Amino acid sequence: HARVHACIKIAMALEKKATHATDRSALLAGWLAAAASIPLTQAAKEVPVTPNNGNILNGVIGDIVESVEDLLDQSTIAGQISPLLKKMVPSAEELKAIWNGVKQVVSLSDLVFLFTVSFFLIPLLEIPYEQMYRNISSGNRNINNEIEIKARGLSPTQRKAFRKTTAYHVVNLLSQMAKLALVVYVVDMIKIFIVGLGFHVPRNERITHAFSYVIYTLWAGYQLSAFKRRVICSQVGSSKGRVQVVDRLGDAGIYGCTLFLIMDILNVELGLALQSVLALGSIGTLVFSFASQGIAKQLLHGILLMASDRIYEGDMILLGKSKFSGRVANLGWIETVIRGSDEIMVTIPNSDLLSERVSNLSRLHQCQVKQTLKFGKADTEKLPQLLQDIKTEIRRRCPAVITDGSRPFRATWTDFVGGNAEVVIDAHFRISPAGDLYWDNRQRCLQAIDEAIRSNGLVQI
Repeated sequence: HARVHACIKIAMALEKKATHATDRSALLAGWLAAAASIPLTQAAKEVPVTPNNGNILNGVIGDIVESVEDLLDQSTIAGQISPLLKKMVPSAEELKAIWNGVKQVVSLSDLVFLFTVSFFLIPLLEIPYEQMYRNISSGNRNINNEIEIKARGLSPTQRKAFRKTTAYHVVNLLSQMAKLALVVYVVDMIKIFIVGLGFHVPRNERITHAFSYVIYTLWAGYQLSAFKRRVICSQVGSSKGRVQVVDRLGDAGIYGCTLFLIMDILNVELGLALQSVLALGSIGTLVFSFASQGIAKQLLHGILLMASDRIYEGDMILLGKSKFSGRVANLGWIETVIRGSDEIMVTIPNSDLLSERVSNLSRLHQCQVKQTLKFGKADTEKLPQLLQDIKTEIRRRCPAVITDGSRPFRATWTDFVGGNAEVVIDAHFRISPAGDLYWDNRQRCLQAIDEAIRSNGLVQI
């Protein structure tokens, strides 16, 4: 198969030079050399050569060599497996050259230092710290220890774990940086080994620099996100939902800046520009724009919903149009999952939540119980006493009822409907309108109304 391709290349090269009929001998010699896998000079002896063909053969030799080399370079698999396997098994001279290159780059003292900081620095500081507190608790202290304790502001009765101190967090950051440095060290040695085997590494002189910049940038972004989370927890308050929303918005900003910084590093170090990744052509760009428009819109609505401070995960909400109520199980960037009272998960796009009238029941601290009762016309004389008894019974059974005038607390005969007297009871309580406490209070309120009706000998219609 390789000979056929070589013959085609050789024929093309010879036909450019063999312009006269007398030059056909050179063409035949080239075909014979490729087909029989013999040197061209030997093949020329088998073909009658005229004096005019000598210069042609000398010029064709270089063309044949270049054509065969181009053919081998352009092949995907043909002729590539055997050289690759030979490179994977280095000779003694190659191993020696690789070892010399590693020795020139790697310093044993550097490795010992990085390995110590990575894996032994924290235990070396934690053990004396724990031992010092152990001596304090046992009471075996001398004057020098007491002076040292007072100077450091330590209390013998209050023990703070080493891993919760500021010193531990600083040492832990140093340890992580040293571990990343060890990873970069290993990548440097792997690059030397690959180059020593004869493999081509693109941008050999800058690839490890780019790798180190990228992993340290990712590490810095992660650490900044963790620090941001601690600051939010200390400043925002104990509201878990609000902390989660602010934390997600902060992560979006941090990771977005980290991504653009990494792309800038790759552009500077390796020449990988962002434009080359996004250059899809006019038709591709148009298709991508239409496909991503809906996702970008939902993502924007998710950011607006989180920033609006309307709902958090765990909140009990009531949707205005559908009258659907449930607890927010997951507040995502694109959609929100709500768990109903029947444990069915309902997924709602964030764009619908922004346009929907949403009542957050978890943020309300008062609730209402309102009932409409009907009695016969013959019982109207007993209604004034009934209304007083209802209010008295509600006060007795429901201590959370609001009676200071800031909210209505009424038991009133309001109207005649079809010849019957209509009574409305309206009571408000200092209880959130969601959860078991609300339903228990509502039940006690209804029991109070029923007890007052039975004690007055009345029957509802």
